[in-house]
Order: sequence, then C-alpha cells, then structure tokens
Amino acid sequence: MSWPTRSTALFLVALWLMPITGCIKLERDYPRRESFLIDVSRENSSTSPAGEHILRIRKIRISPRFQNQSFVYQKGSNSYEADYYNQFFIPPGEMLTEEIRDWLKNSGIFAQVVDRPGQIYPDYFLEGNVSALFGDYSQDPPRAVIGMEFTMIHDLPAGAETVIKKNYRQEISLPARSPEALVEGWEEGLRKILAELESDLQEAIIGRTD
Repeated sequence: MSWPTRSTALFLVALWLMPITGCIKLERDYPRRESFLIDVSRENSSTSPAGEHILRIRKIRISPRFQNQSFVYQKGSNSYEADYYNQFFIPPGEMLTEEIRDWLKNSGIFAQVVDRPGQIYPDYFLEGNVSALFGDYSQDPPRAVIGMEFTMIHDLPAGAETVIKKNYRQEISLPARSPEALVEGWEEGLRKILAELESDLQEAIIGRTD
C-alpha cells in the first residue's frame, strides 16, 4: 500500500474544506462610520473698516448631553439616542469655537479675534455654551436643533462688565432623516445664530463709550 504524497494530501484536504468555507461569508455587512464637519464660512467678508477692539473667544462649552462626537437624536419627549455610525470629525466644542472665531474675524467689528492667550491682551471676551445640538426625530418633519448662550464681557480698568448675555436657538425643518440633511440643517441654524449675534455685538460696541 502506497501513502499519498504531500501535495495529494493537501489537495484532498482542500476538497474536504470547500463545502465548509463555501458557506462562510468572509465580508461583513455593516454600515461604514462617517464623519462630518459643520462649515459656516461666510460668502463675503465685511468691507467696513475693522474696529479698534480686540476680542478673545474662549473655548465653546458643550452640554454633557451633546459633547461627544456621535450625533444625537431625540426619539420621544424624554428619549434620546446616540448614533455610532455618524459623528463629528472633531469634538464639537473645538469645531464650533473655530467656526465662531472665523465668522467674527470677518465681520469687521473687531481689529482682531483670537481664541487663545497671546501677547495682545483683548478688551472683550466672548464665552459660549451649547445647550442643544441634536436631530429632533420625534416629529414630522424632523428638525435640526441648535441652541447656544453667549456672554460678552468688557474688561475695563474698574473691572469686568457683562454687556451681552443672551440665548439663541434655531430649529430647522429637514427634507429627510439623513446625516447629510441634519448637518445642512445645523449649518443653516448656526448661520442664523451668528448673524443675530453679530448684530447684537455691533449694537453693544457702538453704543458704548469707554
């Protein structure tokens, strides 16, 4: 009796495994994780002469309910869920701080707008807190919800003085329950909030005499 060669043995093992491996699906079927940014770049910068004041924007704080990068959806009156597969590309606090800084930098209200300590000391400070950043899927049509509170402080020789403290909120109806539509809704809401904030800052600074 002759024993099969090694190559013959491997061939026989492969034939035996074929029915087994043929039933195994090697590729997984699951959604791919997507990352998004909110971008509210102004189409046109202000052509007015820049003001003489310097504004520092402190990092925007986010409510603990919305500070993670995953998108959050409201599903009922007190029911929320996080979306593992759709998220912000960077932490939302950093993302919104950058967008607000760039918006106000191009507003023409201030000589400079910074978001960190430096050699130039600002005479105005802007603080912000995001109280809402979610998709409201509990109703039809769904809505992109964004809410923020801003406080602007004027640093005077006699001490700091609060000149603006106001809540802003926008709820934008969405054409679809998709992450792309939700991001576009947040962008529209943030543009409206920043336009209103800009108007309030302009009025507050013009109306002051130092």
